Amino acid sequence: KSMSPSPRIFLGCQISFYHSIFVSFYNRFSWKGGHLYIFSPPFYYNTKNGTVKWHSIRRQKREWIKFAAACREGEDNSKRNPIAKIHSDCAANQQVTYRISGVGIDQPPYGIFVINQKTGEINITSIVDREVTPFFIIYCRALNSLGQDLERPLELRVRVLDINDNPPVFSMSTFVGQIEENSNANTLVMILNATDADEPNNLNSKIAFKIIRQEPSDSPMFIINRNTGEIRTMNNFLDREQYSQYSLAVRGSDRDGGADGMSAECECNIRILDVNDNIPYMDHIEENALHSSLLQIRVIDLDEEYSANWVAVIFFISGNEGGWFDIEMNERTNVGILKVIKVWYNYPKYFVFLVFFKIKG
Repeated sequence: KSMSPSPRIFLGCQISFYHSIFVSFYNRFSWKGGHLYIFSPPFYYNTKNGTVKWHSIRRQKREWIKFAAACREGEDNSKRNPIAKIHSDCAANQQVTYRISGVGIDQPPYGIFVINQKTGEINITSIVDREVTPFFIIYCRALNSLGQDLERPLELRVRVLDINDNPPVFSMSTFVGQIEENSNANTLVMILNATDADEPNNLNSKIAFKIIRQEPSDSPMFIINRNTGEIRTMNNFLDREQYSQYSLAVRGSDRDGGADGMSAECECNIRILDVNDNIPYMDHIEENALHSSLLQIRVIDLDEEYSANWVAVIFFISGNEGGWFDIEMNERTNVGILKVIKVWYNYPKYFVFLVFFKIKG
């Protein structure tokens, strides 16, 4: 179908996969046979055969014509030269010399782009790295024989297309975290952080996380969010008395975990914190009637040794109404020693004590 003339700005072009056009919208454009045309209304465009016809051509003012192909990093892009072309319609009636400047031309890295000063064709001469320069800005000028500008200088942007040439990088080789035993399922333990130097918001830099190994490996105890790197408990079965620490190996793969992606690994050490979930009990009594230390009472508690959940204290409930005895606790061994603190002549032949013990914390 045809498009009627309109004073509004319009860009009519077809762009291949490897081409990107950055233009200032001055007049009407058409892309045909690998060339970019500029024309003024009124016109008639036939989409069937791609031809452009116009009833009259009337130039309203001189304009630049420019187009640029994108460059793919890590590749020889010279096979697509010229990757850009500039043209001034001043060339219709006088000699025009085209000049370019900018990063990659007369600024480091030098000489990546060169121009044919007569035709305006811009060629690329070197392999580029998107992680160093994601795009180039080429400043273009059209000069007369006296070196004076015939047009207002313009900027031509050449985008560098990304390839997956960078693996993910974890912020630490070993992450350390901790969580209390018996914590609820889905409790957050830690968050892993990894980055990828490839183009942001691109599949090449999208990292997927996965737990590939757990030690001890009896049963899986943790899960990881593949997108955020959050490690959480899988259930509420963590028991410090069974395992006081877990070690995880985690892999981060770019391209969202695809088989063609690059990957890196890290270690995660998770300490299981003790809670007071064990009742103390008495081990045995050693008698020593010939010494002021009459006997020893050992208290066993399966919670973490030397913690507030482990140290016990022992009290008399009955049998020591006269205050004749005392129990001295050793907090390093959890052993209580029964000692005589009063001696009297008319003592019973035996004593029956009822004691109570509890955790000090």
